[in-house]
Amino acid sequence: MILLDIYSDKGHDDIKGSDPGAVNKELREGTMNVVTATAFHERIQMHGHRSKLELGNQSINASAAAANAWGADFCISWHENAGGGDRGEVIHSWDEKAKALAQVAAVGLNNAGQSKVNVVKSPVNTAGTAEKFGMLRLPKMPAIIIEPAFIDNALDRQLVDTIEEQRKVGYCVADAIGAAYGSTLNEKFKAAVAKLYVKKITNSPNYWLQFTQSTLMARGEYAANLLMKLTGTSNLASAISYLANKNIIGSPQYWADNCMTDREIYGAYMQDVIIKSVEKMGL
Repeated sequence: MILLDIYSDKGHDDIKGSDPGAVNKELREGTMNVVTATAFHERIQMHGHRSKLELGNQSINASAAAANAWGADFCISWHENAGGGDRGEVIHSWDEKAKALAQVAAVGLNNAGQSKVNVVKSPVNTAGTAEKFGMLRLPKMPAIIIEPAFIDNALDRQLVDTIEEQRKVGYCVADAIGAAYGSTLNEKFKAAVAKLYVKKITNSPNYWLQFTQSTLMARGEYAANLLMKLTGTSNLASAISYLANKNIIGSPQYWADNCMTDREIYGAYMQDVIIKSVEKMGL
């Protein structure tokens, strides 16, 4: 396994509302980038890699300097697109390692549901000497810009128009990087499932082990049953509240909406719940 240090730049970063980036109806690029970059940051660490997230809404110069000071192996700048297209794009610096990373990130976008992803070498700057975009030119390491979708396209925006879909993009890119560069995630996951089986929290370990392929979807009623057994309650709302307070799950409403018959839970989120429950609850 290649242990990586990956720096994430949150393009625009709309925390204070002063730098929204592209805007279409309720979607604001800066806010979306914070969600996706944070999800990537959390997930890539579960794969065993180190991650640093841009602090606050820094200038391009400051963010690139932070990546350089940390000595990152890769720099990823998270964005969304606008202007009437209908695709994802990954733009890379001129380093061959950046091109390879961009191709892996494109697989992640495909896994998130984006059927068309263009991998593009950065155009040249006006001086004709280097990459056009600051977050590709200024970092000293291979760098890419990820744009999952065009938020002003009626079909494309459906891939990213909820917080959970934005989080899923970050997860899928992290999982693609883990698959390409190495990961300890499935080893941890298998060990966690084994502990749940020994403690009789699940009697169907093989069902959960299939989610080593994280893009699969778990049946909502099975997920509900597991959450209640993990927390020792017969009340799903109480189980969700408890796990949310322990920072084992995010977006309680997502779990409430989908932990039921005929609904599904994203497999990677089930991995999270199982691993974090074992780690944080001492199971």
